[in-house]
Amino acid sequence: ALAADGNPRLIRWCDRENYNDWEPRPTNEAGDIELQTSGSIQGAIKVRGRTLILTSTDAHVAIYQGPPTVYGFQRVGVGCGLVSPLGVAAAAFGAFWMGSNGFYVYDGNTVQEIACEVQDKVFEDINRTQFRKIFAVANERAKEVWWFYPSAGSPECDRYVAFDYKEGHWLI
Repeated sequence: ALAADGNPRLIRWCDRENYNDWEPRPTNEAGDIELQTSGSIQGAIKVRGRTLILTSTDAHVAIYQGPPTVYGFQRVGVGCGLVSPLGVAAAAFGAFWMGSNGFYVYDGNTVQEIACEVQDKVFEDINRTQFRKIFAVANERAKEVWWFYPSAGSPECDRYVAFDYKEGHWLI
């Protein structure tokens, strides 16, 4: 459970194979952790055998380790916050997401900003009051990730930007 109990940085998980037991005890695998971040959790996605957790400011991974710690958490990126809960997509290569001023990729080890020749065009014509509506989809067959977003004059998604991660070019 992300942002559990109204805490924007708290993650809770239930006991293994028991979705009704969330109370951490020495006899189960339920637990919780508060991420050490100034951001608030925006979303998470499973990628390359781990869970990528994206906040408004940084990126963390959770890796299942088994008892007694259950999960290990590690910050893998800073200054790379997720713009909206659905603004991230997973592909075989890793995870791609839109931040408030750029695009990022997690390759299973590190987070990197993606060079984008249309970045100015996208971020100068985006409705920042409607960030929560931005969503991403991955097209594995074409090796592309697409983001749909509302332009500056629109309350709904009416524009897209796509990244061809095989050839390294952008579409608008």
